[in-house]
Amino acid sequence: MADLWQSATRRVASRNTRLSVVAAGDCPGRSLDRYIGPLLEAAGPLRGRFIDVCGWDGSLAAVAASADDAVGVCNSHLIGSVRSARANLKGTSCEVRPAFGIEPAQTERFDVAFIRAPYWLGNRAVRTLVHAALLSLQEGGEVYLAGERSRGFDTFARLFDDAFGGFERVVVPGRIKVVRARRTTRQLTQGPIFASEFGEYGAMVNGWELRVARHPAVFADGRVDDATRMLIDCLHESTGRQLDLGCGSGLLAAAMARMSPESRIMAVDSNVAAVEVCTRTAELNGLTNVSVRPSYFGEELRSESFDVIGCYPPFHVGPSVSHDAARRLIREAARLLKSTGEFVVVQSSAQSHEGVLRKWFGQVREMARSRSHRVYSCSHPPAD
Repeated sequence: MADLWQSATRRVASRNTRLSVVAAGDCPGRSLDRYIGPLLEAAGPLRGRFIDVCGWDGSLAAVAASADDAVGVCNSHLIGSVRSARANLKGTSCEVRPAFGIEPAQTERFDVAFIRAPYWLGNRAVRTLVHAALLSLQEGGEVYLAGERSRGFDTFARLFDDAFGGFERVVVPGRIKVVRARRTTRQLTQGPIFASEFGEYGAMVNGWELRVARHPAVFADGRVDDATRMLIDCLHESTGRQLDLGCGSGLLAAAMARMSPESRIMAVDSNVAAVEVCTRTAELNGLTNVSVRPSYFGEELRSESFDVIGCYPPFHVGPSVSHDAARRLIREAARLLKSTGEFVVVQSSAQSHEGVLRKWFGQVREMARSRSHRVYSCSHPPAD
């Protein structure tokens, strides 16, 4: 299997400009390509600096840079998307930053902000992007939001109204809706913007009371999902090195650390917001044996270096079901696991990876089953 981030190329078009862009296989930017033309048409020729606060693979910024020679920033919170955006914006005057929304240093820096509403992340995530866009603008700066009525646009427009105290609809051809607002001195952001501001919640897991940090762009924000709970229940105490592969909020890593205080826990995720949240979860629980880092499928980690690996593989790319990332995670887990180690993986009823597991592991055993999830213990055959 090729590296996922290099696996797809597509065409995007706007303002008589057609570009070929590269996109990670786990990047959902394609789902929002149809918003690019209406947004740039609504904004007209770009002057000053712009920011795409959820820019994915940089396709909007690439078209803007090509059509208007515009100067701007594409923010993206997924490592694969960041890599794709850097490839697509190479040689332009646009910068790529790994962030969801904006970074603190980007406040009041831009003349125009764009939001292609990622409807599958939910209202709280879109609200965060709206407030981030407001905070990014200089006084008099304009923000444009695009979406579709069938994808929650009316709700997102109300969030826009709450933040900016009003908006105007911009008439553009087709089904895509665009609204515009301007920042004034009277407006204040109302709600969390940066990862450290989203708070925490309490979770009782396997008899431990844990504090878990929150973020709307991180899976299962504010709750313990059934699959992760089942996975934790199937873990055993270990004194070896353990890996939370795709750590999300850090609940699994925290449980590993509580269960195995003599073990060293590594937690990795390709979502930079998840890395911040997992780090905060470890801090909230005083866990000194957990280290967290951004990583794309653990690609930089040394082979055969972990005694235990836990994982709940994703099965979506944006709004679409996709199992490519899960298959890649399973393959990498096989590479990273010691010959005497154990890979504990949970899958939902929407997934069917037992065949993939048997391809990469010599032994696969079902540990637990519910109506909607199954947990497997996987290992390599012991050496003779």
